[in-house]
Amino acid sequence: PPNTLSKEVLRQLGETWTTMPMIKKSEYIKRHDEAANEYDNFFKTAPLRLIYDVEDKKEQKLIMKKFVQYGRLPKKPPASGYALFVSRQKRLPGQKSQDFIRSCAEQFSRLSEGEKQLYKDEVGVMKQEYDTLFAKLMNG
Repeated sequence: PPNTLSKEVLRQLGETWTTMPMIKKSEYIKRHDEAANEYDNFFKTAPLRLIYDVEDKKEQKLIMKKFVQYGRLPKKPPASGYALFVSRQKRLPGQKSQDFIRSCAEQFSRLSEGEKQLYKDEVGVMKQEYDTLFAKLMNG
């Protein structure tokens, strides 16, 4: 029904799926698997220039993420020395994100300027390598 709340629709769908015979479920599972394979194959073979054919920035990011996921584009380097530092820290089991970030910020602030500069320099090299490889892939 048109005025049914989405929560109720999801509940009804779940109930229908749960009570559906496995033979009927297998038809839907097969169709899902075929569609998922078609989707995956598209990103495995689509031209990389597709990124520039899309005007919507969110859609561009999604396409780039998929190309990275399938190894067709390199992963973007961290945005800053601090981001690189955080990416190399180990999060304790059960540690809240907020506590982890706070701990990283405290550790980073205790580093000397020289140590911080090493992270910044490494990110600079990573960005240059990324830009070079990205340009080569997009033009070649």
